[in-house]
Amino acid sequence: MGRPKKKQLAGIELSGTIAKPIDDTSLILPFIRDLDSPEFKTALNERADRLHQLRIAKLPELARQLGMAVERYDFSTHSGLMVFYAQIALNMAVKFQIPGFLEVKAKWSREIVKLAMDGGDARKRLGLSNPDLEACLIVVQGLDSELTRPGRKTAAIKRAKTLRNLVSILRRRLAREESARQANEQRRKTAPAASTSLH
Repeated sequence: MGRPKKKQLAGIELSGTIAKPIDDTSLILPFIRDLDSPEFKTALNERADRLHQLRIAKLPELARQLGMAVERYDFSTHSGLMVFYAQIALNMAVKFQIPGFLEVKAKWSREIVKLAMDGGDARKRLGLSNPDLEACLIVVQGLDSELTRPGRKTAAIKRAKTLRNLVSILRRRLAREESARQANEQRRKTAPAASTSLH
């Protein structure tokens, strides 16, 4: 016997029924001369339903080969199936590297930028000079000990300035998000009063 057929999907090796196309004799349409007849439309609908069932039957195996713990899901209820379908759709979106489902990537992680921002804020409260730059310098030197050497001071400051720019961007973004959050909260609080005053 030949070796099991395998396919590649977004770097994942698929095997078994997932690697083979659907080949089922129940999908063969009966010969109906009148393509506009109710009988032909019924046959088309039945074929579509059967093909849908065959595809649905393969989903648990696809999920296993995508690394999902299928046993966690309840296939006996509609809500359980919906949770499963949603999760497999999300997994597929990530496997296919669809940008809208991936976390943004940057040279400096947002956690590092936030750490430097918090350090700058703390130094501001203490009244220290150049709070953001000094905080960023501490961070970059902590991440790369080579930058603490005397001959690497210029390189360290250059990298700290790059990080400081990201700190400024993050600080402005967080301020906008907080302002929007407060505005939404205020609208939520005043909405009932406004609707009551109309009566």
